[in-house]
Amino acid sequence: MPIKSSFASRLIYPDPLKATGIEFDLPASGLVTLVLFDQDGRAVGTLIDNQSLTAGKHIVDFVSHGFVQGVYFYRLTVDTGEEKLIDTKLVVVGG
Repeated sequence: MPIKSSFASRLIYPDPLKATGIEFDLPASGLVTLVLFDQDGRAVGTLIDNQSLTAGKHIVDFVSHGFVQGVYFYRLTVDTGEEKLIDTKLVVVGG
């Protein structure tokens, strides 16, 4: 499956002390996974786990309570059956 690098997600209301909204548009229905990683690359949370979502706009809230202050990354993966879309972004969690 080809990987499409133009697929992107967005942080829509970053608040490092409370919650961050992660918004993404799916070009087609597919299986979606959204995983949070610490700065060492260890998976520390899964916000969406291989869930079937329809085409269109989606918003996921990441509530940062319980996470240590620091830099994290999320990886959004979408498998439409015809192509695999991957996007990775930085998230900062305050104390």
